[in-house]
Amino acid sequence: MSIGGDLVLSVRNLDVKFYTYAGVVHAVSNVSFDVYKGEIVALVGETGCGKSVTTKAITRLIDPPGRIEGGKAYFRRRNGEVVDLLSLSDEEIRDIRGNEIAYVFQDPTSALDP
Repeated sequence: MSIGGDLVLSVRNLDVKFYTYAGVVHAVSNVSFDVYKGEIVALVGETGCGKSVTTKAITRLIDPPGRIEGGKAYFRRRNGEVVDLLSLSDEEIRDIRGNEIAYVFQDPTSALDP
């Protein structure tokens, strides 16, 4: 996959479901967006709309019973290589997580040193 110019992250048709005892919860359906170099992006919405699930899916931090059911998350690495974060092995995504992509959880006071 080739992503053009200053495009750093391209998420396409992301679909995440949670398989619970009460049934299937469609947490994220068909989400697509792009992030360009130097851009600041905010996911905004009501509680429970899928903001955290979207970002956790991109960084592959979804815990069972959640599952990424479809989509692509193309990421341009520092070396210029473009990879689909959703199809990498556990070892490959761990190498990217923290080194090239960071995630600040919802309670930044517990995650960041003031």
